[in-house]
Amino acid sequence: MGDQSQTIQDIILACNSEGVVKSILYQNAKFCNLFEEGEYFFKNVQVESLAKALSFFSEVKEIKRITNYEINFVCNQTVETLIFSGSYDEQELIILASSRLGGFPLYDEMMEINNEQVNLFRQELKKNSLKQQSADNNEYKFYDEISRLNNELTNVQRELSKKNIQLNQLNLKLEELTIRDPLTNLYNKRYLYTKYAEEITRAQRFQYSISLVMIDINNFKQVNDRLGHQEGDRLLKKFAELCQANIRAGLDYPFRVGGDEFVLLLTHCEEATAESILARLDCEFSKHTEIASLAHGSVSFIGGSNDEVELVLKEADVRMYAHKNKIKALMDTKG
Repeated sequence: MGDQSQTIQDIILACNSEGVVKSILYQNAKFCNLFEEGEYFFKNVQVESLAKALSFFSEVKEIKRITNYEINFVCNQTVETLIFSGSYDEQELIILASSRLGGFPLYDEMMEINNEQVNLFRQELKKNSLKQQSADNNEYKFYDEISRLNNELTNVQRELSKKNIQLNQLNLKLEELTIRDPLTNLYNKRYLYTKYAEEITRAQRFQYSISLVMIDINNFKQVNDRLGHQEGDRLLKKFAELCQANIRAGLDYPFRVGGDEFVLLLTHCEEATAESILARLDCEFSKHTEIASLAHGSVSFIGGSNDEVELVLKEADVRMYAHKNKIKALMDTKG
């Protein structure tokens, strides 16, 4: 390897079980002394990427084969990003590194190397005597079969990588379905406990306010009885849309926790801000029904050690029912 820094392309290293480079099997561009025989392959890893390099080393030893690991190296005071793949056979670690963007081409390079080796072997066999021709033909077939199997293995690995990506995407969609209410597409009660724990931890650390609001739709049973359950479902979905439209994206989280019961988790939110959000909801909701209204109770606090979710929900529920009774009394007076 030379001292001049050139654009890094591909390199294949053979390392022992400790990660020390035994030999450089292949390279198609000069590297600026990133890898040297007798040195650890991660010798010139950028400090910020060292943990990732060690993780790659551990994982390839554990699961025997791994692909597409991005690790930063320092080359003449310039950071180079290399894409790593590797395989391990209990004795030797084969590492493939590439600086090419948009994918990892070294499987193709390996197959080119393999085919070059087969061609060299064939040329050597032709130099043998005619007496050995029959044995030579068997050797040809043997190495042709190795080349064919290697090509098949490469194709299978590529397909497996695609399937793994698809599986991860499906798992993310499935996880999203498990935390959503199917009718309103709001978060469900199960996810409320998870999200509350995350947000209360942040609030405790940075000492900012959180407001938790319990909301109940008054006279919702009358909507179902008088207009039908289809209209009741429409009203629930409309309320969910109003919640999404009137809360602060990335700061506030709406949940459906019962038939006509909802919870808003409002972060970085003091009582005055919570009341402003609820006032907008009351106003918008009244435009879509002449029968139902909203009752709500909110609890605002700065993150502390006594803010268990059940206690906060209970206090918000008490305040919500107080608001519900106040509305009922007002309606009775008007009646």
